[in-house]
Amino acid sequence: MEGVRAFQPALQTNRTLRELRLYKCELGDDGVRLLADSLVGNTAMGDLYIGYNQITPIGLDDIIRILESTRLKKVDLSFNHRVFGIEASTRRFVRVLSRHEFLKELCLSGC
Repeated sequence: MEGVRAFQPALQTNRTLRELRLYKCELGDDGVRLLADSLVGNTAMGDLYIGYNQITPIGLDDIIRILESTRLKKVDLSFNHRVFGIEASTRRFVRVLSRHEFLKELCLSGC
């Protein structure tokens, strides 16, 4: 989480970065919240890889927030085993996916 906090200002202003890979960074829900705060409204980011980060349904709400405000084409949430633990969050995630105009690839392996 401290790592996300450190580069949060750069993510908030950068409009050229197209891909962000944060596999196995122990983000957890708090790290995903900081990431969402950084990426909301970023229309340049295309691919987000946040697999293996112990994300739960609390973090899923922030992932939904990212999806609702970006033009992501690829999202990898693989091996976040508990991310879909609450039915209401899962339904909301599915609703956002059904309306998302840009998403072409979604990886949920091991969820």
